[in-house]
Amino acid sequence: MVPQSPEVDGVAFATQLVSCLQRFGRTALIQQVSGTEHTSQWFHGIERSHDFVVYVTDSQATAWSRLCLRQSDSILLLAHAVAKPQPWQAVIGNHASQQYRMELVLLNSNGIVPHAARGWLDLMPDIPHHHIGNMADCSRLARLLTGRGLGLTLSGGGARGFAHIGVMRALQEAAIPIDTVGGTSIGAIIAGGIAAGWDYQEMVFHMKRSFVATNPLDDYTFPFIALVAGRKVSRLLRPEFADVLIEDLRLPYFCVSSNLTTGHSAVHRQGELW
Repeated sequence: MVPQSPEVDGVAFATQLVSCLQRFGRTALIQQVSGTEHTSQWFHGIERSHDFVVYVTDSQATAWSRLCLRQSDSILLLAHAVAKPQPWQAVIGNHASQQYRMELVLLNSNGIVPHAARGWLDLMPDIPHHHIGNMADCSRLARLLTGRGLGLTLSGGGARGFAHIGVMRALQEAAIPIDTVGGTSIGAIIAGGIAAGWDYQEMVFHMKRSFVATNPLDDYTFPFIALVAGRKVSRLLRPEFADVLIEDLRLPYFCVSSNLTTGHSAVHRQGELW
């Protein structure tokens, strides 16, 4: 775990993460105070006797940070979401760290701030990111890191896609957590609501207003490429999702679209949700 600056309390967050990881196996937390004076044999023994070992580096490229990176196979880049995006000094120039799995963890102590994640993702593109604001978020991160996360992908199907809302309700009633979500067509819209944190009643309200109270598919166009232009769907969805960005969603989210001009599919993980 690599804090972005001294203001980021890596030990405090690592302690929370360790408490969540312990549900899946024996977990050790190693910080500079406990690890500096030990030999490589000691580290080897710790790793052999535990299922997971969490190392907390310094925010700078110290000898301790380099040791932690050498011992690790996954790197969590830890930052306050609302802070000014700046590089992680502890990993700059450390070529060994680039071969490992890297993920971005954004701490949101007062809720997710709109558009705050975009600067961090511009700095560290093409790696997964996670919003952490409470223990439920920390538990989700632990499940995803250990390969125990539950992903939900919702298909298209027009009005039949409203059955997805029933699936969502059944999972919630069974207390089965959804850790990452995605979809295409109507499935992408409902998945977006799930990722935004809508409960069952909110989902029904928004879907009724957008798709039952009006016909979203009556903006016909001359069919060079498609029969329906799709502008009305966008206009109806924008009030429901407001100015939310995909990268600001509580859950990791993706949606899939088809480029009818090129004949290729596209996966979207950033940008305006609507």
